Formats: sequence, structure tokens, C-alpha cells
Amino acid sequence: LELINESLGRYAVELVQGHARFAGPHAVAVKPPDGADIRTLTADFFVIATGSRPNRPDDVPFDGETVFDSETILQLPRMPKTMTVLGAGVVGIEYASIFAALGIAVTLVDTRDRLLPYLDREIVDALVVELQKLGVSVVHSDRYARVERTPARPPRVLCETLAGRRIDSDVLLYCVGRDGNTNDIGLGTLGIKPGKYGLLEVNENYQTVHPHVYAVGDVIGYPALASTAMEQGRAALRHALGIPGPKGRTEVLPFAVYSIPEVAYIGETEESLREKGVDYAAGRANYDKNPRGQILGESGGLLKLVFERPSLKLVGAHVVGSAASEIIHVGVAFLRSGATATEIAETLYNYPTLSDMYRHAALKALAEDRR
Repeated sequence: LELINESLGRYAVELVQGHARFAGPHAVAVKPPDGADIRTLTADFFVIATGSRPNRPDDVPFDGETVFDSETILQLPRMPKTMTVLGAGVVGIEYASIFAALGIAVTLVDTRDRLLPYLDREIVDALVVELQKLGVSVVHSDRYARVERTPARPPRVLCETLAGRRIDSDVLLYCVGRDGNTNDIGLGTLGIKPGKYGLLEVNENYQTVHPHVYAVGDVIGYPALASTAMEQGRAALRHALGIPGPKGRTEVLPFAVYSIPEVAYIGETEESLREKGVDYAAGRANYDKNPRGQILGESGGLLKLVFERPSLKLVGAHVVGSAASEIIHVGVAFLRSGATATEIAETLYNYPTLSDMYRHAALKALAEDRR
């Protein structure tokens, strides 16, 4: 917060606190939290960055004692022994692994037939093994039919699923999706209609149906990451004000899941390349073969690099293991510079470091390419 305030001050950005609603095509009315008079602000351009909130279905009895969402779970009144997590997206997996690492028996219910289908399957398979080691029990292709608080001291919660399962636990965490914060901000005044889950549709420049109104961050949906949201905001303002700068979409920025262990990636997967009919070579390096990984006691970590043929230029990097969210940035730099497997293998790395796995993975890819 201090850094943000310093930046706002440096660029003489006025901060107005309150609830804002569009009052016209080029005006917003701001109601201060202290009850002062409403202030009307006018501008040539607007950026909607109102974020999102946990989805809370009416038939799920959120009570802050046995049933929680991804925000209220931070106010757990007691440490449970068992937990049911409904929703195996990024947030669900992160919380499931955290509570399992604390010794809580966690049942993770996934509506899909596999976890995180947009990630490299080999990486996800390694993650699943590590989650199971922590004690997470994963249920696929199922969803809740009924959730009810059961009388006990302390109270418990019962989840009945569509597949006929009855999952009894101390607490239940519901984290199936998030809704965009688009209600009560006056979008009807502009004729802007949010889509499903309150999300706003934008074009490649983050413009809504009105070219002078932009939207960025969680309120436009995937990937809904802080890093991508910040870059989307910068891109929107550059476009609005005609400022030169990068024009690439944020889908090619690094992505991280802060589970235990972490997962991170950028670029293409083996599956996406096969779908596109692109020939490729892949190289792998295991944490348990890396001295730094051995020091950390990592046994299931993996770095995987994907190169397109015949150039052997890096097009994807994928990591599961300790500090994955950090060492992925080495792959980001290589990918953005158009580095080849040979160049990555010939780069010098500190020893012992996890980053040295890039050299080993590149060498494995080169060996595969020679076959």
C-alpha cells in the first residue's frame, strides 16, 4: 500500500474514495463513505477495475462457522480436523493444499474430469501426486446437490453430491467461480450489460461496447491475476492516450498457482502444440536430480521445457515444485528473447540452484531432437 501511495503521489494522481456510479457517458457520481455530498467527476476515458467476489449460491448455507467462501475462510473460528472443498480451480487447490499441510484431512471435489485442464498434463499429474502425499482426496466429475449444517457440538456440515456421495466434515469451503463486481455501478446508464457471472466483455484493447470505457482485471474474467490485471490496466491507458508501448495480450504472461507445491507456466503446452499440429521437442529436469532440490528435500518437482521444431526455439515452460512461481521468470526471459535449446543449455547458472534445471532440460530436449 505504501508503494502504491508513493506512486500515486509521484504522478500527482488524485485519489477519491467512495462508491462510484456512472451518471452519464462521461461522468461518475461518487458518494463518499463519510456521508458527505456526492461529487461528480467527468473524464474523456474511464477504466473499470472493480474486481470480483466469491460466487455464493442461495442454496449453500454460508454461516461463517461451518460453511465458508474463499474470503470468509480466513476468519475460521476454530481449527477443523476435516474439510470439504467444493471447486478445484486455482483457489480451491491452493486452499486444499494449505489446510492439508496443516494436518487437516481435505476432500477436494472437482466438477471436471481432471484438474486444471488448461495446464500441461504431465505437470498436473505431478501436482496430484504431491497433493495426495499431503492427504488431499480428490473427487472428479461431481458437484454438490445439497449442503446442510448438521447438529453437533461443535456443528458439522454434510455435503450430498449428484453422484450420491455423502461427505461429512467439520467445515466446508465453497469456491466455485467468482462474480464480477458490476452491480450498482450504473452500467445501465451506459447500456452496458454484464455477461454471465457479472463479467464484462472487452476487445483486444480492453474496450467495452463504448470505446471510451475500458475494463481490466478480474471483472473481465480469465486469467484474473494481479500481474495480468496490472498489465491490462497499463495497456488500456496506453491505448486510450496514444502512448507507445507493448501491445501483446496478457495471455502470454506467466501464470502461477500458489499451492503446495507451487505450479507455474508460460506459453504452449504439449497438448496445445499437438492440437495445432506443430512439431516439437520436450526436455525435462527433476528436482530430485538437482542438488538444490535435494537440499530442499524435493522429490516430485519437475521443470519441463517445450521447443518447436525445427528451430528448437522455446515456446513453453512449465514448473511444479518449490519456488516455481520464481524460477518460471527465467523461462519468461528466454521465451521473450526467442532463445533456442542450444542457447539455454549454454547459459551459465549459479550452482547449486534450481535455475540450473533449465540447462538440464534443454540438454534433454536436444538429445530428443537428435533421435
